Amino acid sequence: LELDTNDVCSTDAIVAAACIPESDKPAAKDVKAVIKSLSAKLTSRIPLICTEAAQSLCAVTPVAADICWEAAEPLLNHPQAWTRLAARTLALAAAPSTLQAAIVESWIFDKSSEAGPELFGPQFWKDVPHEAHQLRVRLVELGLTKLLREQTKDRSLALAEKFLGQEHITSGEMFAAEEVFSCLGFQEIVTKRQAKRLQSMD
Repeated sequence: LELDTNDVCSTDAIVAAACIPESDKPAAKDVKAVIKSLSAKLTSRIPLICTEAAQSLCAVTPVAADICWEAAEPLLNHPQAWTRLAARTLALAAAPSTLQAAIVESWIFDKSSEAGPELFGPQFWKDVPHEAHQLRVRLVELGLTKLLREQTKDRSLALAEKFLGQEHITSGEMFAAEEVFSCLGFQEIVTKRQAKRLQSMD
């Protein structure tokens, strides 16, 4: 497998990553080469390059979870907001059991960055590509799934109320969260929230 590792904008690794889950027995050296190439893009100063690479890496985690975790772990608190988003989503996809519940919850509610502006508020989203929105939704899905499966029912209900009651929440985040809550036995709170939304439209 030959990849163009000199051109940061090259999509060779993204195409190769899409093929890996479809292969019966992908060669270990090829998988490692793809992950290495994609991992190098996670610290790109261009949000689109970083988030596309993260999406591709998440798709590879079923066959290379350990390697993907090794790529994500050093970047979990990276100064770039989109790199943190990419690394945290990848970490949840690769090794959710490795992460402490309190840390995952902090990621889900992470609204501020060291630079000052809201990390996931309206101003942030004006400057990032659609892929970053998709990655944020994926983080919400993975993070909430982990928390709901590991916590008590009362703690999960409180988490649902807190998350769905946020002031700044995108429609993608909200629908993803409602789907997770419904699938894991918290349909009642979702129904109440939906009824409240309908009332506010009257």
